[in-house]
Amino acid sequence: MAVDWWCLGCLIMEMVTGHPPFESQNRYQLFEDIRNADVKIPKNVHQVVIQLSPKLQSLLKGLLEKNSKKRLGAKGAGEVKKHAWFDTTNWQAVLNRTIKAPFIPMVSSETDISNFDVEFTSTEVESYKSGDSHTEEPLYQGKQFPDAGFSY
Repeated sequence: MAVDWWCLGCLIMEMVTGHPPFESQNRYQLFEDIRNADVKIPKNVHQVVIQLSPKLQSLLKGLLEKNSKKRLGAKGAGEVKKHAWFDTTNWQAVLNRTIKAPFIPMVSSETDISNFDVEFTSTEVESYKSGDSHTEEPLYQGKQFPDAGFSY
C-alpha cells in the first residue's frame, strides 16, 4: 500500500509543477535517483517562479518519503485525508461523487485522444521494447493475481 502513496505524491508533483520528482535521460540514473536521491521541491519551472504552499510542500514531502514506514499514509488513508492540504476537502462529497469537475474535455468517442499532445500519442513506449534492459526480455511483463481478481 505504501507504494500507492508514493505514486500519489509523484502524480500531485507532476500535476502542480509539470515535472515528476525525478528526471533523467538515462534510465539507470533515473532509477538510482528514485532509490537514493532526495526529493527537491522545485522553485521554478522553465524560468517561471512557482510557489507551492507550505501545506502542499508538507504533503509532497510526506508522500514522497523514501522510508515506507515513515511515509504519509503508512498508518492508513485516514492519515492522508487528515493532512492540512486537504482541510477544505469534503470527503463525503468525494465518496458520493457529487463534486463537479472544474473541466470536462470534449471528446468524440471513448478512444478520442485529441486532447493529448501529439508528443505523447506518437512516442513509442520504451519500456516494452525487447533488449532495452540487461536481458533480451521486455522490462514489463505484468503480474497476475487471479485470486484477487485483477492483474497489472
